[in-house]
Amino acid sequence: MLDWQAALERQALAEWRDRQVLAAYHLLNNLADEARSRFESSLDQASLKDSVWDPANFADHRIDALMCEAVPSALERLLQSAGRELAAISPTFEPYGNALSASTGFDFPIAAVSEDQAHVNRDLVGGSGSSDGSTAEVSQSEASTSSSWSLGNLTLVRKVSELGEMAANAVWEAGVAAERTLQTRAGLYERLRSAAAVRIGTRWMGSAGDPRPVLAQVTDLIDSVCGEARASIQ
Repeated sequence: MLDWQAALERQALAEWRDRQVLAAYHLLNNLADEARSRFESSLDQASLKDSVWDPANFADHRIDALMCEAVPSALERLLQSAGRELAAISPTFEPYGNALSASTGFDFPIAAVSEDQAHVNRDLVGGSGSSDGSTAEVSQSEASTSSSWSLGNLTLVRKVSELGEMAANAVWEAGVAAERTLQTRAGLYERLRSAAAVRIGTRWMGSAGDPRPVLAQVTDLIDSVCGEARASIQ
C-alpha cells in the first residue's frame, strides 16, 4: 500500500471517530431532554420530604428508568450504523466495523430504590385498614344497627356516611393542594429538577467518573475500535 493511501485511511478513520463521538453525544443529549420532560410530569408525586431532604433519592431512579427505556436500543442502532460506515472506509476495517456493530455490555446505571420507596405500594395497600380488625367490627356494627331501622332511616344513614366520606376527601385534597402550593411557592421543585440534571450529567452524559458514565463508555469503545483499526493500516 502506498504511503498516501495509508494517510488517507488514517484521515478518514480520524474523521469517522469524531463523527461517531459527536453522534453519541447528540443521541444521549436528546434522550436526556426527553427524560427530563417526562420527569417533569412526575414532580407532583414528590412529597415535601422528597423535595426538601432528599431530592436525589426521588430523581435518580426515575431518571435512570426513563433513560433505560430508550438508550439501549438507540445505542445499538447507532453502533450498527457506525460499524457499517467504518467497514465502508476500507476492507481492512471491516472486521472492526462488524465487531463494533455487535458490541454489547454497557453498564447502564440503575439507582437503588430507598427502603421507604420500596414500601410505598405496600403502605398504600395495607394502610387503609386497622391491623386489629376494628374496621370490620365497625362495618358489622353499622350493618346490624341499620338492619333494625326503617328504609327511610337507612337512606338517611347512607347519606350521612356519604357526606362524611366527601368531607374526608375534601380535607385530604386540601392538604395535598396546600403541600403542592408550598413546594411551588418555595421553589422546591427546582431542587428535584436540579437533582435530575445532576444524575444525567454524572451518570449518563459525563466524560469521566467511577463508575463510568454511559457517554464515556461509548467514547471509550469508539476510541478502542479506532485504535485497533489504525494499527491495522500497513
